[in-house]
Amino acid sequence: MWKIFVKAGKPGWIALVPFYNVYTLFEITWGNGWMFLSMFAAIIPVLGFIAVCVITILTMIKLARAFGKSDGFAVGLIFLSIIFMSILAFDDSTYLGVPKKENNATQPQNNYNNNSYNSQPQSNNDYMNNQDSQIANVGSTFCSNCGTQLSQDTTFCPNCGTPKSN
Repeated sequence: MWKIFVKAGKPGWIALVPFYNVYTLFEITWGNGWMFLSMFAAIIPVLGFIAVCVITILTMIKLARAFGKSDGFAVGLIFLSIIFMSILAFDDSTYLGVPKKENNATQPQNNYNNNSYNSQPQSNNDYMNNQDSQIANVGSTFCSNCGTQLSQDTTFCPNCGTPKSN
């Protein structure tokens, strides 16, 4: 947890302090550390246990997304948390911010506070333009060295001179 907190811009020593480390984990994943109080629902016999399990699963999913990991990695965090927390701590991933909930399914929103990249088309017209450009590129290839679009009859890249690979 120490390394994960450091990656998220928090002091690493927080991982050693009981309750404060859970507060910080919830702050990293939910954006509000006081959500950790919901874990006290465990005092309710059956429903509390179910609620804590659901909150823990959601927290692990949010932790994976906060570091740009896939949902498969989130499954690993849920079932093999010690191993996948170690992987998360020592790999080269960076903290992207608190994952946000998408407001509208028809207009994709940014999933992270500080990540402005969005590869989804913004409208149907953008989608159609993307489809048209993909159809236009069916007969063409790209240079393996610089990425310049090459026509069918070219043998060398006009930009860098690399031979065209078939």
